[in-house]
Amino acid sequence: LRSIDAFWLVYWGEAPMVEYGGLIADEGFEQTAALVEDHMGEPLYSYRYDRAQPDEVARFGELFALNAAAAPERAAPGETLDVFLWWRASEPVPLDYSVSVVGLDAQGNIVAQHDSSPLEGLSPTSDWPPGTLRLDVHRVALPPSLAAGKYDLGVRVYWYGDQQPLEVLQDGQLPGDRAIIGTVAVGADRD
Repeated sequence: LRSIDAFWLVYWGEAPMVEYGGLIADEGFEQTAALVEDHMGEPLYSYRYDRAQPDEVARFGELFALNAAAAPERAAPGETLDVFLWWRASEPVPLDYSVSVVGLDAQGNIVAQHDSSPLEGLSPTSDWPPGTLRLDVHRVALPPSLAAGKYDLGVRVYWYGDQQPLEVLQDGQLPGDRAIIGTVAVGADRD
């Protein structure tokens, strides 16, 4: 475990597995996702563990801290970007918020977008215990006709009921409605 930063643990049984929890926590990992699927009439449990993320990329209102983000730095038009986000709720969350991950051109126009409840609805924010790290993955499809160039990746959080984004604080900048988490260079040549 010392040589990796994240892993999935899959367990097939009648009850959730707890026997390795102490060992995993002692190595600096937090459980960031727990999924359950039916497999031949028995539950199949999948647990995601990530190393603790102490930093903050941005703060969304009084509710959420984005502790880390990871995305490809290069892509070709038509590719799908896997964008990983790690969140912590600061307090109990009364609503199920949605997350929007967007690609932005130099003028700030949205050129690609993926919106969903965290982990495609499998990890609703109202279930997040305060202070617990949670994984969220977004697959952002780039248009096949997207021009070569550099595009910022932005993240915003909103409640679908009113569509109003939470205020974002990032790097001491004035509040805005989205955090910039990186840049992707798009072009046919990926070398």
